[in-house]
Amino acid sequence: MERIRSALFLDFDNIYGGLFQLDRDAAYALADDPSRLLEALATHRLPSDERRDLLVLRAYLNPAGSIQDPERGNDSGRLYLSKFRPNLTRSGFEVVDCPALTYGQKNAADIRIVIDVLQSLHAHTYYDEFIIASSDADFTPVLRHLRASDRRTTILSTGTTAPAYRNIANVCLDATYLIELLGSGQARNDKVNDLEPAAEVAGGLAHAREQVQRAVEAHVGRSDGPMLLALLGSELRAEFGDAIEDTNWFGTGSLSSFVRRMGATSGICVEGHYLWDADKHSAPQTAAPSPQHMALPSRIEQICQITDLPRLSADSWRWTFELLAQYAENHTFNLTECTAMTRDRLAEEGHQVGRGAIGFITRGAMLGGTRLDSQEAPGADEIREALIRTTVARAQVSSLNLTAEDENELRRWLSGTNRAPESDGVRRC
Repeated sequence: MERIRSALFLDFDNIYGGLFQLDRDAAYALADDPSRLLEALATHRLPSDERRDLLVLRAYLNPAGSIQDPERGNDSGRLYLSKFRPNLTRSGFEVVDCPALTYGQKNAADIRIVIDVLQSLHAHTYYDEFIIASSDADFTPVLRHLRASDRRTTILSTGTTAPAYRNIANVCLDATYLIELLGSGQARNDKVNDLEPAAEVAGGLAHAREQVQRAVEAHVGRSDGPMLLALLGSELRAEFGDAIEDTNWFGTGSLSSFVRRMGATSGICVEGHYLWDADKHSAPQTAAPSPQHMALPSRIEQICQITDLPRLSADSWRWTFELLAQYAENHTFNLTECTAMTRDRLAEEGHQVGRGAIGFITRGAMLGGTRLDSQEAPGADEIREALIRTTVARAQVSSLNLTAEDENELRRWLSGTNRAPESDGVRRC
């Protein structure tokens, strides 16, 4: 197995604070046992014959840094992040104190990280990869320097990252990936370890896998045509819940991979967003253009290119905001669950919107001041307006100043009231 020599620089305050805003369980998982992140990073986003060897582990911490957390904080609800120093040390991190150098200003982690990165770049040991865990775009120049030095770069981010910062890196793992990385492994292991003996676990899983396989065949067999993977996935999770979630589709990682593992004898084919019985159904014809090839009004196209706003049809935008509002109204917010459930509900309505796009929208709304986990659930209009505020701010950072008419056009598009004409090539839903 090829060894990738890596150096990890973790801006703990930045990453923990971003996770805390989106998924407190993931933030607590990172703080309580940072080794979970290290174990997940060992092979994540690498070919099967490669493995990361994290030779440098540095965490940068403001000893006076704190957040408001009624659950874990002191009597006034204030949680000081220095509480997690022993956990970082136990997991192998060298903790670097980065107090604020001037009153009321942010800590000095960014400059300390830059200095340490440059020192490591010219150290005796050759590091193949530099991993910077921070959403701060101030690291863009040092990433360019690392790229020019022919080093692999990976970003871990829990906030909205500037395109220039994200695109200069070889790999960017956003909050959604981090939440999934931190939420996988240990929770499942805890549940499996509760079952004794081991033979009972193996036998139970084999029986559950056979049940799910038979359910797949039954659902597809009853269908009049190709089925949406997302729709079938929702039905199976509702029926077999824990067996699927605890094992991540019995070790295959997704429904599509699980169906492919069933083998050719099942007669079920999988392609794109669909699965079907080759002996009973015709292969699906995809009518909608992919987001990358969807024609948009010229100003909307420019905004999407500059700010990374997802390339969705006007009707898909309208449905997305409505379903996010419904999720916020009826569920305790969890980013992973929110993106998965909203994706599946959108698929049921005929809109193919990926979890990455939904996560982008959710984080954008939160950065724009509208939280999906607030006691009073926001409506679709509130979520849309918050995303518009974030998008306008992102455009300004990238030197694209939007006029009042530009904002109105964006608002009409995101409201589903401004559709491109048929000649523009956008399918009307």
